[in-house]
Amino acid sequence: MRLSFTGTHRGMTQAQVLSLADFIARASVLVHGACVGADDEADILAVFFRVPRRAFPSTSASMRITNDVLESRIGSRVFIYPAAPPLVRNRDIVRQSDHLVACPAQPIEVLRSGTWATVREARRIGIPVTVITPAGDLT
Repeated sequence: MRLSFTGTHRGMTQAQVLSLADFIARASVLVHGACVGADDEADILAVFFRVPRRAFPSTSASMRITNDVLESRIGSRVFIYPAAPPLVRNRDIVRQSDHLVACPAQPIEVLRSGTWATVREARRIGIPVTVITPAGDLT
């Protein structure tokens, strides 16, 4: 399964990490946005489970994991795409996958959130979505 991931730049709760690990362990590839916080944590899980990674960094450099960091992680391969504007990048992340898992900061959908914008894009084009709430519940 080609798994795409989106999550809060604040980082995941322990409950979200534990639930996400089950998805990543079964993935054939992990696609994410190379953002600080949850994307970085998901990338580390993929390295642990030796899942190849595809990173779609944003043009917003202050929120981006550097290529050097992504490439320095030993355990799985990483392919890093050219940086793109956030909304373009979110669409690219979704279109590379069979399933999207989201770990938002809030348990309910909000506007003006990159995580929720990615969820809306996946739903719009018919990609299955699993949201892992901060409490670790799957919706």
